[in-house]
Amino acid sequence: MSQNRVVLIAMLVAYCLATAVLGGATGRWSEVIYFLTGLILLWYTWETREVRRATLRQTAMMMRPFLGIEYGDERKIWIHNLGKGVARAVTCHNVILDVVQPGDRLLTVAWKPIDFIPEGQKRELIGEGAFVEAGDEEREKVSERMETWLADFGPRGRSAYEFIIDYADLAGSQYCAVVKVNRGHTEVVKDAELPGRR
Repeated sequence: MSQNRVVLIAMLVAYCLATAVLGGATGRWSEVIYFLTGLILLWYTWETREVRRATLRQTAMMMRPFLGIEYGDERKIWIHNLGKGVARAVTCHNVILDVVQPGDRLLTVAWKPIDFIPEGQKRELIGEGAFVEAGDEEREKVSERMETWLADFGPRGRSAYEFIIDYADLAGSQYCAVVKVNRGHTEVVKDAELPGRR
């Protein structure tokens, strides 16, 4: 016997017992039946509402964009839209995850924003320049360092990075994806809608 059938039979038995006990105690059989039927309708309305909300969430998940990082040996990086919707206003920045000693010079990249990425397509990330950061010193823009950064990235790279990708869908909902790239291994750490941002 299926679990749904057991629950239905248990509810029917509970309804009959409650009707018999309350009707016998008060002598008002019709009012008791109306009251208990009203409670069942309220419960059914609540359950239907929850099913509807779950269906809407599932539909939204199936129709939204999902972004990931893709790269290869040719020293190029792409953002790939793996979802079903168009991603627009895509911005990206990366953070180095390696343990850093005080005073170490870090090279990070400023990425050019992408206007949109259609469903199933990918667009190349273009570096607008690299920044050298050293401890508490100010950032120094060094445009020619891009090749150096790319040489230490990807399957043969020694550094671990986290890419933070902010984007929107066509309805204006804002999302944030976090992708960890560690010595040739890519992992989507987070991809979630940002609450209250439309």
